[in-house]
Amino acid sequence: VCLSTFAASEPIPKESVVDEVLFSVEGSPSTSYDLHVYKSVLNEVFQKNKFSQYSKKISDDFLLSRLIYKEAKFFELSGSKTKENESNLKKLNEFSQSEIDREIEIITKSMALIEIKENQLKQPERFNAWFDLLKRKYQVKIKSPELK
Repeated sequence: VCLSTFAASEPIPKESVVDEVLFSVEGSPSTSYDLHVYKSVLNEVFQKNKFSQYSKKISDDFLLSRLIYKEAKFFELSGSKTKENESNLKKLNEFSQSEIDREIEIITKSMALIEIKENQLKQPERFNAWFDLLKRKYQVKIKSPELK
């Protein structure tokens, strides 16, 4: 098959990004799909619209949750258990149970530390400086222009 004949006979499909890499923390990528799981679990299980009172955008909130999770694991923190409401979990039926459980674990552990830090660093400027420090500490590589 000649490439020119093949290319001319069929229309070229448009590219669409299904699962874009938003950022990586210490080489571990987080994607737009991960962000979708995060938002859904945060809303349905934790009944919250955002993770931190200092987050301006959901993408910053998502990145912060991942960095805080790394810190919480380092300090061996464990969050308080959440009671998952069956009707809320049914709204998450587009995700696998392992994806939901993983996200619940990340958010729960992260919430234990975020509450402490928000109480310590009551000014947004101080909190943002700490957030920037975490980005450098965990070698965050921003891939999405939305996060830059």
